Amino acid sequence: MNSLLFNSAKSCCPTPRKRYRKPKLKVMNEDISGAIAMKKKAFYQWKINGRSEDPRNELYIQKKETTYNLRKHCRKAVAMNRIDEREKIMEANIKNKNSFYRLIKKQRGRLSNHIDELSVGDTVYSTENNILSGWKHHFENLTKNSIHEHFDNKYQQKVEQEYIDIIDICRAMFQHQSITENEIVEALKLLNLNKSPDIFGVSTENLLYGGQSLIYHLKELLDSTFRLCYIPDEQKLGIVIPLFKNKGSCKDSKNYRGITITPTLSKLIEAVLKIRINPDIIKYQNPLQRGFTKRTAPLNCSFIIEEYHKEYILADSGYGGKIGSISCCAPTCADDLAILSNCPYETQILIDMAFDFSKREAYLLQPAKSCVIQSKSRHHEKVNENFWNLGNSVLPTSNKATHIGICRTDDDSCKATIDENLKKARRTLYSLMGVGLYGENGLDPQTSMSIMNTYIIPIMFYGLEIVNP
Repeated sequence: MNSLLFNSAKSCCPTPRKRYRKPKLKVMNEDISGAIAMKKKAFYQWKINGRSEDPRNELYIQKKETTYNLRKHCRKAVAMNRIDEREKIMEANIKNKNSFYRLIKKQRGRLSNHIDELSVGDTVYSTENNILSGWKHHFENLTKNSIHEHFDNKYQQKVEQEYIDIIDICRAMFQHQSITENEIVEALKLLNLNKSPDIFGVSTENLLYGGQSLIYHLKELLDSTFRLCYIPDEQKLGIVIPLFKNKGSCKDSKNYRGITITPTLSKLIEAVLKIRINPDIIKYQNPLQRGFTKRTAPLNCSFIIEEYHKEYILADSGYGGKIGSISCCAPTCADDLAILSNCPYETQILIDMAFDFSKREAYLLQPAKSCVIQSKSRHHEKVNENFWNLGNSVLPTSNKATHIGICRTDDDSCKATIDENLKKARRTLYSLMGVGLYGENGLDPQTSMSIMNTYIIPIMFYGLEIVNP
């Protein structure tokens, strides 16, 4: 089916015209073409008559004038293109928001992503083919199970056995529920458009505009997959794209995260499953464990930290802090964990618990990316630096750290967060000046305010509702 969809879409598209030579000029029109012809003619006459450098020579003057006219027409064409692009942005801001965001992204430009060498561990790859091999080696290592002396192998064996038992129980209790065409249609609506095609060359648009016949065949295919409880290995392949984290050296593979383009049919299967199980998840979900839930935000985690920091309520039992009777010793969002406690000894116990949990679940905590902030409040007991340990490593003590985009300090987190937000907003504003976000000869006020509200204001005010007293 993947090959059929790809070949059908390819046959419908016009054949792209091959360009054998890269154009030297970014713009071209009739005036520029005529100016180029005049310049070539003047240069030829100047060359066959001895290449005189005398400023009073008629042919030399004519060559200079034709060069000036060519550059003038090029600058004029570039300026007209810039005006046209801004008019398109102003028009799209009113008529088509998707085109508006696409034009803004195009005009903002991109930083150079080219690297001439890549460090993977202790190995440095320099040539283009070697760099691709380095990326392959890096991501292959990430997919392998880590083997470390601190990992609990007995626990891992128990987990694997429990996994097998759960699969057997689910197979024994399984009752197939046939997929309907309405589920396929609703699942297609959940898929994002204008995304890169998968490894088979299939995108969401191929499925969405395939017609009723394709929907019927998709229903039969997914129904067979669910009935047999089997997904082919081909639907588990993907294209891995390294994405720079915007921190550290761009030549170190550790500073990249892999983004995988999964097969479109696999996304459709996930969408169908989401339609079926999401109502039950929302119904029985713990209100204090939201995860990536619709109409919620990661700032919920920061809200718990801020409330605890303001309340300073000591726990009568258990480890870590509490707000009332609710334990809030370890607010977490994804892989960002914060440990809260008024007692340094309890803090060390919580750190040891997190370290023991990492050994059981077979992942490594990074001491270099962790730190301790001692609040200046009188409710907190003070200890010397290097008091806390993560395994055999000493946790550094700092007066400033970022958690879920909010800058936490030992004194005034509000002021530090405002300063960081202003820096980020200022950089964003500078990057949008190429779009025309400035005063005279720029975009109209309505479009400028729309860009400000979309790209700058959210950065400037991020998290202030949490840290602002």
